[in-house]
Amino acid sequence: MTTRLSKKYLKNTIAVSGIAPNNALNCRSLRSLDSQKLRFCSPVSLIVRQQDQQYGDVEMGMWAFAPWDNDEAADWYGDFMDGTGFRDAWLKGIDADPEDSPDTVRAAAALFLMLGRVYIWPIATYDQDLERAISALSKAASSDSYQEIPELRELIAQEIAELKGRRKQDDKGSALPPASESKPWWRFW
Repeated sequence: MTTRLSKKYLKNTIAVSGIAPNNALNCRSLRSLDSQKLRFCSPVSLIVRQQDQQYGDVEMGMWAFAPWDNDEAADWYGDFMDGTGFRDAWLKGIDADPEDSPDTVRAAAALFLMLGRVYIWPIATYDQDLERAISALSKAASSDSYQEIPELRELIAQEIAELKGRRKQDDKGSALPPASESKPWWRFW
C-alpha cells in the first residue's frame, strides 16, 4: 500500500504499517495525524522510502510529525545525550535541595518539560527521570520562597500537571489523557 503526499515528496513512497490492508491513508488523513492522537490509537508507523542519488533506496521511519518522531532525529538525540553528559548535569540540578535551591530545581524541571520526551530523553531512564522531575518540582513548589506568590504556585502546578500527563498508561491499560492536547509542542507556558 503506498500513497503520494505532495509535489515536494514526489520521489518518496509512503508505506503505512500497523493498519488493516483496506484502510489506505490519503494525503489529508496523513496530515491530520499527530502524536497526541496516536497516543490513544493502535501503533501506526510510516516508512518513507526515498530515492537518493548517492545511497539509492533509503528507508526512514516516521511515526508522527514532531521534530523527534523519526529515526534520524531519535538517533541524533541519542548521540547528543550520550556524547554531552547532558543528563548528568541535569541530575545535579534536579537533585538540588528543593528548600535551599528551588529555582535550580525548577530550572532543571523546565529542561525536562522541554526535552523530556520519548525519543529525545535516554529511554533507559525516562520513566525514572520523569518521576524524579515530578517529585523534585512538587517539593520545590512547597518551599517557603514559593509559598508567598500565588501566581507562581499556579504556574508550577501547571508544569507538574504537564509532567504527570507524560506518564505511561495506568494499571487498567488505558492511556492517561495528555496534559495539553491543543498546544503546539514548543509551547510550555
